[in-house]
Amino acid sequence: MSHAATSTSHTRNATKARTRARIVNAAIETLIEEGYAGISMNKVTKRAGIAQPSFYVHFETMEQLFEAMANDLAERFIHPLQRSLETVLLTLHPEEIRDVIHRLFIAGFDIIRGQQALCRMVWAERDQPNSPLGAHLSRFYNDNKVGWAQVFMNIGIAGKTPTEQVRLRLFMDGVFALFECYASQFIAGHYEDVEAPAEALTDYVLFYWQDDLPRLISTHQATAAFSSDSPTD
Repeated sequence: MSHAATSTSHTRNATKARTRARIVNAAIETLIEEGYAGISMNKVTKRAGIAQPSFYVHFETMEQLFEAMANDLAERFIHPLQRSLETVLLTLHPEEIRDVIHRLFIAGFDIIRGQQALCRMVWAERDQPNSPLGAHLSRFYNDNKVGWAQVFMNIGIAGKTPTEQVRLRLFMDGVFALFECYASQFIAGHYEDVEAPAEALTDYVLFYWQDDLPRLISTHQATAAFSSDSPTD
């Protein structure tokens, strides 16, 4: 393939990706304003500024659009926090753990603060048994738990034995339930700021992993230091 043809192909793919993103954003904006019942191809394509037939270039069905919406929400709000936590925890000194976990929850509440209408809609729609979008949001919610559990497994806090897996699942259920409870109360105006709920969540995490987290961070740091000091061939 010639350079000109390759360049044209890349440009076409980039344009297609931008259009697809516009459709997903338009669908999320429609969801916030009108709820799931208000989402239609006509409204979404009009808001995205494309002709209706162009929709099918990117999505074969509305069901595929709903899945893309759930994935987009995860990539915007969840995955960056997960990647940051995994990176930061492995470079911490044990005495810094509390501050970092506390700031992580503050960051989570800041996301909620900036997306209050979206959060209300997601929580309400997720629990609707006959909503196709709700089914995707429920999957997104459960996958999110799995993703956070994987972060703890990646840094060695949670092992792979059946007992450890049960403990990790109970821990994740507790964190998610507490965070959602505090976040909904914050949105409803029951807290003046997020410091107190963030502190309560931090206490929960540290109590649950109080014996494991400092030890594993120290172990990782010692391993990294040994590797960097080892002579190379």
